[in-house]
Amino acid sequence: TLVSIVEDSSPGEIGSVVVPNLRVLELLSLPTWGGTPCTGLLYTTLRQLTITGCREVRELFRFDPSQQHSQFRIPNLESVWVECCENLEMIFSSSNNSGNPILVFHNLKSLVLADLPKLGSIYRRSE
Repeated sequence: TLVSIVEDSSPGEIGSVVVPNLRVLELLSLPTWGGTPCTGLLYTTLRQLTITGCREVRELFRFDPSQQHSQFRIPNLESVWVECCENLEMIFSSSNNSGNPILVFHNLKSLVLADLPKLGSIYRRSE
């Protein structure tokens, strides 16, 4: 059973892992995995993110402005496809503890969301 994509002893530190050549990330049929796939990593070359059949995932992208970077960037992301994730509540989230977060997705062309019964928002800022 997959528990985490990257396990880091310093959680929440943006940029703690760099994957410089990753272009496609597909997480398929991981029913017990409940992690947040896009936090603590720099995905500078990621173009396509597909997540399907991951029942326990609650959010996809988490930004914490109190961490080192003032911006959360996935500059080359073109496509996000998410389906059949029954507990997914939000796509992007940020904490409200330090100014206004800057979420930059200049190249995003396609956002497909299907069969997500608990999806409450695309973006949520928590207190």
